[in-house]
Amino acid sequence: MIPQCISFGNEFFKPMQRKDSQKRQSTWRLPIAFFLLGSALIGGVLLWTFELDEEHLDSEVELTAAQLRLRLDAWIGARLAIVKHLALSPEARQRDHVGFTGESTLITRLYEGFQALNWVDAEGFIRVIVPVKGNEPALNRNLHDHPSKDIQETLDRALETGEMSASGVIPLLQGGQGFVTYQSIGDPSAPSGLVNGVFRIETLIDTCFAEGVLREGYRFRLVDPSGQVAYSYNPDSEDEGSWSSAAREPIQIVDRTWTLELAAANRQLGRAHTLGPWAFAAIGVVLFGLLALLLRANLSRLGELQESRARYRLLVENVADLIIKVDRQGRFLYASPSYCNTFGKTEEELLGREFLPLVHDEDQRATIDAMKTLHTPPHACSLEQRSMTRDGWRWLAWSNTAVLNPAGEVEEIIGVGRDVTVQKELEAKLIQSQKLQAIGQLAGGIAHDFNNILQSMIGYLDLVINELGEDHEVLDDLRQVEEGAERATALTRQLLAFSRKQVLHLEAVDLNGLVHGVLRMLDPIIGANIQIDFVPDPKLGLVHGDLHQLEQVLVNLCVNARDAMPNGGRLTIRTETRTSNDPEHQGVFVSMGVEDEGVGMEPETLAQIFYPFFTTKETGKGTGLGLATTHGIVDQHGGFIEVSSEPGAGSTFTVFLPQLSEEPDSAPPEVSEGQWRGTGTLVVGEDDVSVRQFISRVLEKAGYTVHPVPNGREAVEVVDALGGNVDAVLLDVIMPVLGGRGAAAELHERYPSLPILFVTGYDPNDNSPPPAGNRILSKPVSPVTLRKTVYELLEESKP
Repeated sequence: MIPQCISFGNEFFKPMQRKDSQKRQSTWRLPIAFFLLGSALIGGVLLWTFELDEEHLDSEVELTAAQLRLRLDAWIGARLAIVKHLALSPEARQRDHVGFTGESTLITRLYEGFQALNWVDAEGFIRVIVPVKGNEPALNRNLHDHPSKDIQETLDRALETGEMSASGVIPLLQGGQGFVTYQSIGDPSAPSGLVNGVFRIETLIDTCFAEGVLREGYRFRLVDPSGQVAYSYNPDSEDEGSWSSAAREPIQIVDRTWTLELAAANRQLGRAHTLGPWAFAAIGVVLFGLLALLLRANLSRLGELQESRARYRLLVENVADLIIKVDRQGRFLYASPSYCNTFGKTEEELLGREFLPLVHDEDQRATIDAMKTLHTPPHACSLEQRSMTRDGWRWLAWSNTAVLNPAGEVEEIIGVGRDVTVQKELEAKLIQSQKLQAIGQLAGGIAHDFNNILQSMIGYLDLVINELGEDHEVLDDLRQVEEGAERATALTRQLLAFSRKQVLHLEAVDLNGLVHGVLRMLDPIIGANIQIDFVPDPKLGLVHGDLHQLEQVLVNLCVNARDAMPNGGRLTIRTETRTSNDPEHQGVFVSMGVEDEGVGMEPETLAQIFYPFFTTKETGKGTGLGLATTHGIVDQHGGFIEVSSEPGAGSTFTVFLPQLSEEPDSAPPEVSEGQWRGTGTLVVGEDDVSVRQFISRVLEKAGYTVHPVPNGREAVEVVDALGGNVDAVLLDVIMPVLGGRGAAAELHERYPSLPILFVTGYDPNDNSPPPAGNRILSKPVSPVTLRKTVYELLEESKP
């Protein structure tokens, strides 16, 4: 979470010198001179005290205003960056309202201060609001109908420029006053919508300026670009006071400049304008002997000033943010304790040294360029850089402000920073997740097209091989081609498993039985120098899964364990039933763990093991897809994987799958291959010509009447033309005009009992089982499997 705004204080005033006090004491030596000079001295001290108080108070007000501006800039800047980040997110660009709502909800929990985060369509309607509670009046409202003219101008500016724009003070649709920002989504020339950040003025100020000492000692207000007072606070409610001498700081909110005005409250003014000095001065003129009491009062006043300085210094030195002050050459003039603690150095070690050597080489040029901007208005800049701290390289975000001398030249630079390493790591993980998603979509698309090619190859090869005799001279050659096609099929299945788009053939699976089955084929794969132990849970429940895919998971994990033990060792497979109370994974799970005594992994390696194409093996000995595929299969089954490993202590991979809550139905009796024939009417929807011809040929030879069509729309039209007198419909999932899922939905609405068979190798939107009465068959499919599946589907649909 972003820190709740920096504390304020004054660490720049030097202690008072004692020379004037010594000079005043010397006037006691001569009585006459004492009276004459004493009276003059009283008047001089009185004026000097007032001037000192005024200067101190003015400096205190100016410094406090500057620090409050830094606080507001940091607070507002972070949230404006979030609005811009949301506009660039895939959820906003792809109009994924659910994804946008999820990400916005997470942001509003992590970052306080948002009244609302809205997704606005291109016509100006507010379509999504996060959070909804408290913002209901704004939902589905058209911003073009907003009563404030400023909203229309701000909205038009965002759409025309493609840049973020902000309004002045406006009446919010939710009630109250605030301001809004808009960031267009997508191509600036044709934006698909906007991300709208809504901020309530009262919330903004109350959050940032919450310290009691600030609210007791100062009055302040926020003025929008039009001069309208957006917020005003005055602890002296009975006296508004004058704002002519208030300190003013510009607050930049996107393309609008607001003004923060800060003035001392009566309590502060009372400290500067006590009646005591006047009384002592009047008495001193008559009775110079009371001069000692007046000097004592001034010394007491000086102590109060020192106490005030110490109090403000205490605030600065105990704040979590890093605060430094450097000269024009970048040499340290001051470093807060938090900065010294972060860098593992004392202030004495830093004073006089340049800060730039602590900055990462790759960030030094950007840092120098940013510091140069401090010499031109508004004499402020923000940047992020890597710095060498006592904990290694860390990302620090800095907000810097120049202190100008009377000539308007930069004299000193004050920087306020915070550690944003965790935020940077989260951003990197988000980017990596988006990359993996893109790779998965690409892999799924390639596998889909390749499956159609393989379907034609394997299907027609099967037909040709069946037509030829066993002693035909080209039969062996065709077998080699068929074997190559099968290897290609295995590769596409691996790609689909990685992309989580593999068509699953779900059934009740006993993991104990699965392990026993895999163990019979593991010995030649694992090798004789590795001992395999299996520790089963005798009361293990069943899982709902694809048997072959789960076997592949176990084989992949065992092969990785083998590679981690080149000199041999023990490999233990363990099954258990576990109950999880983790909010992300609640329920009863069946676990299958694979433990090895291998070399183990460093944390850096452990963080990347499920990334595609990441491998620690030698070149040519690993594709980097094994664990990525394993993760995809488990995730597609609704499970998850836990990994524990330490260098030299081996690794444990534990797969968790949801336990099946109900006993499965018994399987139907097997039917001989000769019976897989029929006389019904079938409609085949397949966009690939060769695949469509293959399916039609196989089914026609099996005795069916087939109506082939290239897309789902024509499939629906053919069924309608036949008056619904169709025994079954075969559909590919991905087709032009209308896909298989859409066509099936229309057909079920019109003909609820019509059986549908999905024949596909890739479903981009839904890999769940088809509705009751339907089946799904993954490409590539052999003629025998196709005939058998169609026969069983028709038999099941009979009354």
